[in-house]
Amino acid sequence: MKLNKVIATLLGAAMLTVSVAGCGGDSKQAGTSGSAGSGSDENKLVVYCPHPLSFINPLVEEFEKESGIKVEVVAAGTGELLKRVESEKANPLGDIFWGGSLSTMKPKANLFEPYKSANEDHIQEAFKNTEGSMTRFTDIPSVIMVNTDLIGDIKVEGYEDLLNPALKGKIAMADPSKSSSAYEHL
Repeated sequence: MKLNKVIATLLGAAMLTVSVAGCGGDSKQAGTSGSAGSGSDENKLVVYCPHPLSFINPLVEEFEKESGIKVEVVAAGTGELLKRVESEKANPLGDIFWGGSLSTMKPKANLFEPYKSANEDHIQEAFKNTEGSMTRFTDIPSVIMVNTDLIGDIKVEGYEDLLNPALKGKIAMADPSKSSSAYEHL
């Protein structure tokens, strides 16, 4: 995916500033209307993002206000968006992929252009961009949630406990082919 370096730096700075300070579904846009374009308009940035729109929209609005650059967000699951990037390899329609877990994105690193954020010096050593094309945005842990009203006496303190035959058919999770967080759990 080809990145316009100036626009990517501005978006990266805005996004990382927010993350450092605070830190699948159908295609939907935030900030503009229409579908993903060629990404060639210098005043428009097309962002592929699996984050919820309620999270994305305030950041996009702030970025647009501060930069004067219109943003079109194509929102879907990580797996779906990665398939889209792969199918567009010869003619990329997006500028930035914002989201996805490290273990999901690393095998696809060859689909992305090298980029180093202007904020890299402010990132903890363990989260630095060592791949060349993956700037960490946030460190969100994966969690197991247990409904204590339904679990009864079954002990669940970690992943191994989920192998208990008494839990067969009682565990819910997203499709790992579409959600990088579900993939992380596997």
